[in-house]
Amino acid sequence: MRNLRFQEVLLLSRRERAARSVILDQDVTIVLGKNDTGKSALLKSIYASFGATAAVVHPRWDSAAVISFVKFTVDDIPFSILRAGSFYALFDASENMIFCGDRVLNGLGPILADLLSYKIVLTSSSNEPVPPPPQYFFLPFYVDQDEGWRENWSSFAHLRQVREWRKNMVEFHTGIRPNEYYTAKSALVQTQSRLREARAEVAVVERMVAEVRNDAAPTFDIDLDSFQQQVKALLDECGRLKSIEEQLSSKLNELYARRHTLQTQIDVAAASLKEVAGDYRFATERIMHSEVECPTCGALYSNSFAERFAIAQDEDRLTELIIQLKQELSPIGEEIQKLSAQHSNQRAEIQRINGLLDQRQGEVTMRAVIQSEGRKEINQLLAGRVDDARERVTAAAATVESRKADLKSYEDPDRTERILDRYHGLMKSYLNELRVFTLPERAYEQVWSNISETGSDLPRALLAYYFAILTLIQEFSTSTICPIVIDSPNQQGQDQESIRTMLQFIRDHRPKGAQMILAIEDRSGISFGGSVLELSDRYQLLRTSEYDTVDAVVTPLLSRALSKQS
Repeated sequence: MRNLRFQEVLLLSRRERAARSVILDQDVTIVLGKNDTGKSALLKSIYASFGATAAVVHPRWDSAAVISFVKFTVDDIPFSILRAGSFYALFDASENMIFCGDRVLNGLGPILADLLSYKIVLTSSSNEPVPPPPQYFFLPFYVDQDEGWRENWSSFAHLRQVREWRKNMVEFHTGIRPNEYYTAKSALVQTQSRLREARAEVAVVERMVAEVRNDAAPTFDIDLDSFQQQVKALLDECGRLKSIEEQLSSKLNELYARRHTLQTQIDVAAASLKEVAGDYRFATERIMHSEVECPTCGALYSNSFAERFAIAQDEDRLTELIIQLKQELSPIGEEIQKLSAQHSNQRAEIQRINGLLDQRQGEVTMRAVIQSEGRKEINQLLAGRVDDARERVTAAAATVESRKADLKSYEDPDRTERILDRYHGLMKSYLNELRVFTLPERAYEQVWSNISETGSDLPRALLAYYFAILTLIQEFSTSTICPIVIDSPNQQGQDQESIRTMLQFIRDHRPKGAQMILAIEDRSGISFGGSVLELSDRYQLLRTSEYDTVDAVVTPLLSRALSKQS
């Protein structure tokens, strides 16, 4: 099992000219602070950096347009990840770029899945196999204060973009279905799809053969009036399709022009950003005097903070401009793909109608040949297609059976029963320890059950469930153990004894070797070890005093990533 740990979080808001750098203890970090001091914003930003958006994000934090940068390790190998708006960049220990772009589902997600050894494959809403998006990686390990204490498996947004995610992800994380099971399942689904396609082709071709054999009468209408009407109808349809094609061509030309303009603007802005960054580094790092002598005329020019601040503002505006232009560029490419497909379909339809026109124009003179020789050739052609399709059905059916055998080999009823028995035992023990006595066993019968309770018992029942799942992950799973991040467990009016019980439970039942980040208002006399990050300023998680330091780390990486993508 791999182990993921968060090392450092850097947050930067250009709009507010403020930033924050937080170093996380590799064992336990207690984020201590009253309400509105930014505890939740800090934790949500960690996951946002990985493309996993929390279920609720405060509008004020969203409006700050915070750029986040997280340093982390996987089995002690360092990596870092950066997010600015919808743009992401992933780096290795030497800050070599592994990925940059604005795609999560088909871009960043599969790379993170490979890095964290998540082999599970889910089914998208369009019935396509996809690796799980990043929010599914962290589901068992994060309890969001807004939704996580109301319903289990709900701390992240956008969870319904794949089908049957809840049962599949719970079985995966708890080890009921190991990595190998989902690899075999994906292979089976693909093979079954090929089998369905082959069987459908056999049915279509066999029907065509039957129609040709049963239709002994001539297939061409030689009535001249009818012939002329059919030709006219084909010509009218061809004209209509050509008009649509011309409209699509015009729209495509406009989109290509717009894409070229945006790309040119991005290239110009990226080049300017590189020059401005160089000017700023020269002004701040190499020139230490308040005045600079011109090497040509000898005149003296001021090297004041105002000049350097102006350069820095130019750099900020160029960076934001590049991000904005890239966000405008992305949907244009998608629209071009869609219109190009429509354009190709129109061209194909026009060619088909032109072929029918050619056939109609020559059918009167070729009628005898078509009747005598064409029917024989069609029969032979279709007979060959039937044989080929039947062979593909046979081969695909054999492969399906083989894939089913592979899948069955990873379904161990005895192992599943051991995991479920362990789960039920943990739930009974943890509920009793947390003083939840009214939750019936049927409420947590399935390992993916929705935990339903009322009042102050609900957060404690959910805590029992979360740690039962974490214990199963540690004992049975083949997935990665991620940091356990718990935000504000004091929910639903817990009395002092209950909150002490919850905090002591969290401390005592943390899986061995797992990093923990716990955000609380008060430690209630419980010692957790590790380090404490105390937040005291209301609505001021970010600090103006840290802006330059964090900016010096984040901006060069962001500029390089944006230039790489452009």
